Amino acid sequence: MRLVRFLAKKSYAVLWIFSVFLFVVYFVTLFLPEVTVDFNIYDTYFVIGSAVFFNLLALWVGLCGLGYFVLLRYNIQPISWLTLLHLAITILLLFPLCFPNMFTVIDNSTAKLNIPITLYKLSANNVKGMAIIMLLTSQLLYFINIIISIAVNMYSGKR
Repeated sequence: MRLVRFLAKKSYAVLWIFSVFLFVVYFVTLFLPEVTVDFNIYDTYFVIGSAVFFNLLALWVGLCGLGYFVLLRYNIQPISWLTLLHLAITILLLFPLCFPNMFTVIDNSTAKLNIPITLYKLSANNVKGMAIIMLLTSQLLYFINIIISIAVNMYSGKR
């Protein structure tokens, strides 16, 4: 229970720590051969360099931490369960983005069946693509949390 309260109160510090971790991953990917993340959304094919992607992700996570810090600085308490949900989803989705090969599945037992390979084989780019889409949609929790927290603070008369 202490950990939950700590994470709710110091969510900005947790996000800043993960932002530093993502900057380290960014600097490591600068020295690797060009690795890209590519995924399809309907008819659009996106190709993003991993170094650029991790740089943008580190900046975004750092800015989310800054947003939580500014709220607490002005004595606006964010909704704790939304904050914890945002932290959990963001942090858990960073692992498939940083280490996509851990989440790929190749099952040789289904290769004997007449099932197309695309139905049971996940490539690293598919894992990254799904994680990116889930990460982007989960960031709506951040904006909802900020807006509701400010609105509750304004209408409660605690200026």
